[in-house]
Amino acid sequence: MKNKKFCIKCGEEIPKDSIFCSKCGTKAPEIKEEIQNSSPSITLQNKSKIGVALIITILVGIAGAYFLLMPHYEWDKYNELIDKGNFEIDEGNRIREEYVDKLDEWNNKWDKIYWETGSAYVQENNLKILNDYDNAIDNLNPLLVESSRHYGNAEIYYKEIKTLNLPDWTYEYIDLRIQSLQKRKQALSKEIEVDSKRKIGRDFVIAYVDGQIDGLKFSEEMNKGLININLYNFDKAQTNIKNSQKYLSSWIYDWNNAYKKIPINSLKSNITTLQCLDSSMDYMSRGLDAFNNMNYSVATNYFEQGTSKMSLCTNTVRSPEDIVLDLSLWIEKNIEPLQNQADKLYEESTKLEEQSDKIWEQNHTK
Repeated sequence: MKNKKFCIKCGEEIPKDSIFCSKCGTKAPEIKEEIQNSSPSITLQNKSKIGVALIITILVGIAGAYFLLMPHYEWDKYNELIDKGNFEIDEGNRIREEYVDKLDEWNNKWDKIYWETGSAYVQENNLKILNDYDNAIDNLNPLLVESSRHYGNAEIYYKEIKTLNLPDWTYEYIDLRIQSLQKRKQALSKEIEVDSKRKIGRDFVIAYVDGQIDGLKFSEEMNKGLININLYNFDKAQTNIKNSQKYLSSWIYDWNNAYKKIPINSLKSNITTLQCLDSSMDYMSRGLDAFNNMNYSVATNYFEQGTSKMSLCTNTVRSPEDIVLDLSLWIEKNIEPLQNQADKLYEESTKLEEQSDKIWEQNHTK
């Protein structure tokens, strides 16, 4: 029925272009009203569709804008770098703990050494322990260097994290972690320095004990020589004196080496005493030669001169306790301050790490 019209009087269909009915002549009705009645329906539907589309477009636009404006944090890269950094820290900690454990193990062996002995055999056994201890500690030193290298690697990874796009609080967290690692590396440097000082101390003790062994052997030969003199076994006594001179020279040599490592006054006094004894031994040797040649008066004169000089030599003797005291003062001055600095740096490192952990706990769940 659309676009058709009919006569309102007779009902005859009227062509749409006609004005009057061809049958009865009545004026034909207009179809404008029908078009107007149908047009609003179409317009409302179109407007409805346009409105929905517009709303969808706006929503999509808002979502897109939010996505574009929202910060894109590089958490995947962060996790990759933090895992690498933490691995290096764990390795550094493990290696340092290995160093500490082995150091404690060898220090326990050192503590069990029986120092107060007059036996050359016992001191030779002590010297073996000391040399083993020294070699073992020398082999531990690279562990400190390796531990520091791992901390350095972790610092590199942490610094790379600071180049990523992350929430502001993570930069503060990472800065504290970096500062903690730097403190730890400084502490290791101090420990390496402590180790080098301890090495000097070990070398001193080894040379000193080596000299003590020569001293005990010197005394043994001297006692044998005196016994043989009393028995008029002058040939054997001469051999004893020569052996004692050999041990005395070695004794002086060892203690001079110890003094070069740590120049303590008490040891220097004892070296002076030994040098004095060495010169007096020449009189003893000449006296024995005179006895062998039956020049008894000459021999007696040499023995008296030698004995007199030996008694003067002992005026400069310092006790082993004096040497231990001087060595303790050297350790107190040269090693303990460095170790205290290292301990303090480790404490500062731990505090910085604890601060970073608090920042992480406060923010990472937000």
